[in-house]
Amino acid sequence: MAASLATAAQDHAAYMAAHHTLTHTQDPAQSGFTGESFSARGEGAGYPGARAEVVAQVGSAVRVVPLWRDSPRHLELLLLPEVTEMGVGQEAGYWCVVLGTPEGRLSRSIEPPR
Repeated sequence: MAASLATAAQDHAAYMAAHHTLTHTQDPAQSGFTGESFSARGEGAGYPGARAEVVAQVGSAVRVVPLWRDSPRHLELLLLPEVTEMGVGQEAGYWCVVLGTPEGRLSRSIEPPR
């Protein structure tokens, strides 16, 4: 687990919990948030090309992991062979996982699930 990715994931999970929303982008109109995307947060943590997965209000990891596993787009991101590090954040049932490589060499860009 990468500390800087975990910080980025936790910050975004806290944002979603504070605003009761499931999103990949923070609203710049909200106090204290920049409007950056999850990929910008990953890049700021030293991981260009980072990807994020989010799920809201599922409680425990025992419930969130099967949701990601059973979603083809989420599973594809989780299983990218070049992903070598991750960070996990959870706040009030909102989960965020940021995936990346220190060099940012992910094989392709995949749009986040909607």
